[in-house]
Amino acid sequence: MKKQITYPLFFSFLFMLGCGNTNKPQQAALMQLQDITQRIDPEEGFIDVFLKITDETKTDTSHIYLAKGLYKDKTIGLAIEVNANIPAGIVDGDISAEGSFIPNGVKLSSIGAESDTFIQALAELYGVATTKGFTKDPVYATAFSLNEMPVDLNQSEYYRLKLFFEEDQEELYSELFLNIDLADRELELSEKDHDYRRPLIDVMTK
Repeated sequence: MKKQITYPLFFSFLFMLGCGNTNKPQQAALMQLQDITQRIDPEEGFIDVFLKITDETKTDTSHIYLAKGLYKDKTIGLAIEVNANIPAGIVDGDISAEGSFIPNGVKLSSIGAESDTFIQALAELYGVATTKGFTKDPVYATAFSLNEMPVDLNQSEYYRLKLFFEEDQEELYSELFLNIDLADRELELSEKDHDYRRPLIDVMTK
């Protein structure tokens, strides 16, 4: 078992113009999609995939990230919406349970064919057979912060969340880590336990 604790594009465009487009090479490199398997460590035995944040939308209560990557030269992706008001889950070195578990704190949504391809890629990596695509309905998870500070998605920080899916359904209950690297504009879907592979695929395709 893995250890527990282990803006809009318009404004970006204006900013680049104001700087004489000196950031163009940086921006291009930042947005370049990467193979989601390139950082998997076979010796570790866990399937941890990285997706680039290619777009972001801010609402009154959340940030919606369009996350994409490559698998066998195919573009895969999905939308991940994160609650903007997630308190610190670790206080003075201890887990703070009071108010730290946020129901529906994270929502996964299909963006179409690229999300169907994402499911097929993840299922193959997990060794789980499925012919289904990503569900048309949003997939919600309770979010718990593994951070000693509140999650501020307006800052270029690194945040770690633990996600809990289908807590009231034993056969579908599953957990997953979501690591948010806002400095490098990446999202990592990090495996919690091998036993959750089948339930996770079932949750995302039901």
